[in-house]
Amino acid sequence: MPTTQNNPMLSKQGDAIASVSSGISGTGVQGAIAATNHFAFTASGMYADNSIDNEGEFRKHKAIEFGFGYFRKGRAHFDIFGGMGWAKGEATIQTWGLLSDSYEKQFSGEYKKYFLQSSLGLSRRYVEGAISTRLTAIRFSTLHYAEEGESIWVTKKPRVFFEPAFTFRVFPGARKFFFVGQASLSLFMNKKDEMIYDDDYNFRYEPLHLSVGAGFKFGRNTD
Repeated sequence: MPTTQNNPMLSKQGDAIASVSSGISGTGVQGAIAATNHFAFTASGMYADNSIDNEGEFRKHKAIEFGFGYFRKGRAHFDIFGGMGWAKGEATIQTWGLLSDSYEKQFSGEYKKYFLQSSLGLSRRYVEGAISTRLTAIRFSTLHYAEEGESIWVTKKPRVFFEPAFTFRVFPGARKFFFVGQASLSLFMNKKDEMIYDDDYNFRYEPLHLSVGAGFKFGRNTD
């Protein structure tokens, strides 16, 4: 399940940004602070709980990640960040056979995430926009699958995704407060027969992520 990409577009030491967003993958928080004129720290978190789905189905997922990287502000913003994160999820899915009663499939898993992300963007008084690309590798430490009383622990190979994204911010009145939107894709890079799910386990990833939110950016030049 992809998370909202943290794309801070900082300019100088002391700049900071914080936002909250909601989207297909759940509710996310993102933050960043510039430690120097060219290096910054980032942090992000995400939580999803769809336990009110029909027919007793539910999906829960939580994730946190941290990054460190380089940024430069000229005519355009450029940055590159690397980092890692941790996530945990579980789900129950109802399945119906053609001539049989329904039964449950249950999943749970934990994984580590490693990413390398670069962005190029433009900033104006009232708006900011950036295009970013992120390479993400996911490695499950546990992946548990249960169906009709049978339980299986599955060890998965690392999965690699290429994730392009577009981020857009609007600053009403050219102040610190902003609205933000992001659209991103998760493109699976492994061989087709190594996909993160198959028909037996039905453990899938989301190829599209859309989110909207709001936040504050401190230190931004509004001249």
